[in-house]
Amino acid sequence: MSVLGQRCLYGTLLGGAALALLAADRNFGSQVGFTFLCLVFVMGGWLEFSRTSGIEDSRHLRIGDAVVVAAIAGEWWILREAVGGERSLALHVFLPFAVLGALIVTSFRRPPSRASFGAIALCFLGLVYLLLPALCFLRLRFLEDGTSWVLFTLLLAKMNDTGAYFVGRSFGRTPLTTISPKKTWEGALGGLVCGLLVAYAFSSWREPGLFSPLAGTILGVAGGIAGQVGDLAESYWKRAVGAKDSGSMIPALGGALDIMDSVLFCAPVVYLWAVFVGA
Repeated sequence: MSVLGQRCLYGTLLGGAALALLAADRNFGSQVGFTFLCLVFVMGGWLEFSRTSGIEDSRHLRIGDAVVVAAIAGEWWILREAVGGERSLALHVFLPFAVLGALIVTSFRRPPSRASFGAIALCFLGLVYLLLPALCFLRLRFLEDGTSWVLFTLLLAKMNDTGAYFVGRSFGRTPLTTISPKKTWEGALGGLVCGLLVAYAFSSWREPGLFSPLAGTILGVAGGIAGQVGDLAESYWKRAVGAKDSGSMIPALGGALDIMDSVLFCAPVVYLWAVFVGA
């Protein structure tokens, strides 16, 4: 089977598994399955980021593991107990300071150096890059119509990716950036169009829709652009560390970061829209 065929096959299977998990959670009135899925992908992303970036200090790695589990579990508990609001906001504000403080404390016994500073900065970047968007994504699940918001975010990000890939492959002529030489302006526009179609579908698939057609147009463009920036951000990181893929979690699709890159940047945009704008 060709690489394209494998991508389509495994992408369909992965999407089907995610839909089945969301449906099971909804039927049982639970968010445990989706929370566990977030934990698996964020932990997988952290392991890929730390390994590929060359983070070798075992204390930093253990802190990263603990922070990922504690942040996801803590957010789930706060939201499940319906004590969100201030407490959840406090977690989001406190998290970066706690991560940075823990990383610095573990380095107290070593003299400061450019190498130790670089290691701390790299760990901090990886954890914040993964966790803050993931917590926004998890919060989407606990909103009213949470399943629909999560499904919309996933489809917006991945259809944007799919449209950019196929349009760029077929019609791409104008290079978009040196970060990823195969990406083109034609592909980027094709991805945005696919994202707009997803947004339009969610604005009209039931009465009332998740949001109005005008709101869907704005959110489709904003979320689509954010997703493409997320894709480019991960491409920049991979080229900087000399990696083709972040890992090999799913055949032909790569690692957790390869799968999540656009979702990580799209989810905060959708969450902020859902909370502050809504329809």
